[in-house]
Amino acid sequence: MSHVDRPLENIFRLAIVLVIATTVANAQELSGCRTGERAEFGAAPIGFLSDRLAVQNGPQDRENISSFKTRLIRERILDERSFRIPGSHHEPQQMRTRREDLENLPALSGDVPASEHQTAPHATPLDNAQTQQPRTLVEPVRKPAPIRSVHDNIERRYRDPRTIRLLNQLTKQSAQSLFVEVAQLIDARHIQPTSYSQRIDNALNHLMLALDTAAFHQATRLQADERDVEQLQDALAQMRQDLDVEDLPDAVSVLHRTQQLFGQAVRVQPGTVGLEFVHAELDTLDQFSMLIPPEKAGGPSMGMRESVVGIGIEVETHDLGMRVTKVLSGGPAADVSLKRGDIITAVDRQSVSGLELSQAIDYIPGPPGTPLKLTLLREGRHGAVTLVRRQITIHSVAARMEDHTNKVGYIQLEQFSDASVGELEEALMSLHRQGMASLILDLRGNPGGLLTAAISISDLFLPSGTIVSTKGRTTSDNTKEAAHYEQTWRMPLVVLIDRNSASASEILAAAIQENGRGIIVGERSYGKGTVQTLFPLQSAAAGLRLTTAKFYSPEGREMSGEGVTPDVKVHTLIGSDSDDDTALAKALRLSIDPKVIEMARRPVRSGEAPRVLRIMI
Repeated sequence: MSHVDRPLENIFRLAIVLVIATTVANAQELSGCRTGERAEFGAAPIGFLSDRLAVQNGPQDRENISSFKTRLIRERILDERSFRIPGSHHEPQQMRTRREDLENLPALSGDVPASEHQTAPHATPLDNAQTQQPRTLVEPVRKPAPIRSVHDNIERRYRDPRTIRLLNQLTKQSAQSLFVEVAQLIDARHIQPTSYSQRIDNALNHLMLALDTAAFHQATRLQADERDVEQLQDALAQMRQDLDVEDLPDAVSVLHRTQQLFGQAVRVQPGTVGLEFVHAELDTLDQFSMLIPPEKAGGPSMGMRESVVGIGIEVETHDLGMRVTKVLSGGPAADVSLKRGDIITAVDRQSVSGLELSQAIDYIPGPPGTPLKLTLLREGRHGAVTLVRRQITIHSVAARMEDHTNKVGYIQLEQFSDASVGELEEALMSLHRQGMASLILDLRGNPGGLLTAAISISDLFLPSGTIVSTKGRTTSDNTKEAAHYEQTWRMPLVVLIDRNSASASEILAAAIQENGRGIIVGERSYGKGTVQTLFPLQSAAAGLRLTTAKFYSPEGREMSGEGVTPDVKVHTLIGSDSDDDTALAKALRLSIDPKVIEMARRPVRSGEAPRVLRIMI
């Protein structure tokens, strides 16, 4: 087995939000990007499990996304301005992360799963409680969740602290400028722009419905009596009937008239109408195109960072608050033995039960060295932990020798970033020194990331052949990438995927599968087949993400909605936090299978990769 001796690039380290978690990356376009633009393959709405928030440094996926069960909201929740460094002389000496024993509090109201009602006979510290959950093998759910109504989406939008922050920053004029800038970018770059007639009709409809929405009234500080509101709605309905919009000047004219109507009938925040026009025009596009609102630091999160301030957990929505889906090693949450399945019901004694995820996590950010008290529920028992926020360095690669006897290496890749390439090369070299004879590459739960990283990592294993192609409206969006390394890793390769593997993960898995380089094991992947470009906006402290291209597998197969079908199907084990990993056990057996070993030997180092029959085991 040869290895790659290419020097490591001087690249940024991965930044996942670990205020509450990780993922969705912003992928850099292959070529032709304007200054400040970034293209991404991350941000697949992986809310297959629930309204999950894998907090990262990218934007929130649009609220009306439907996915296999629900959509994944992705948003960075942290403030990285010049905070005091933990351990500095300014930090209170008595501030320490500590764990309190479980408290015998009454059960919270609401629907608590049966497993959570089973209270142990004796209260024990949180880290000693053992979660008992039923284990069920299931076929991945593929039907989309019911689509929310426009009214529900507006309600959720204006309950989102990020929307309110942006609204508070806008004036009437800057909101108009924001609408124009977004509209022009849609016209120039979106893969399938909608007509102005569609966009403006949607905007007027949104405003009519918003006037019946309590969250909209509160967020915009609307002041008017019921009769004035009804008259305004009637005026908006008449405008929809008389609508004649063909281009951007027509659209701006309608926006101006609508702002005047609002000014005559009600009192609201000055940027209200313009901001809703922006959201409404984006809602006529695909589910991945959206406005990126500002973080608490005052601007949008447009890129990936080396470290974050947080507590090191990933959460998803739960009826009683937020459910912990992952605890990052080395973070404050790991120090107090939080674990997957714990339910956060309150933050600093502020209940988060019944809140939207975007609202609940807004209580988490804070400077390093400051305390944060979480009230938790585990197996029907209540407890509390006090953590201290601190700076956390993020890594996307974890490696180990899984089978010392057969020398089977294991690498988990959590997302694709600039840093992931170098980290993966280091991990491969480390396993190589330990005598690695074959490799299991785990992409389960990996939502994607940088297109450039997906190509570079595919290139580590493919001596030749097409990796991926993209097609869009501009020359820079039409690309075809092929493997070209003179040296590649030639060990037998098994790749693990699941329904949460998306975007860049699917590029890598398809490249390995369709070039006959290795075996894919697990579930059919998510099926996100589009490229997004990130545009920093000039008219407001916000960013814009637009779908600018589609990507295709090496065989020219459109990935959108299809994903990657594994060669060996292993259904997900739902509702278990045990170490019993059926898919990994299957991958271990396959990694030493003669057929898989032969696949590693067949690809050549020049010319097109041979067309091989996929091994269906």
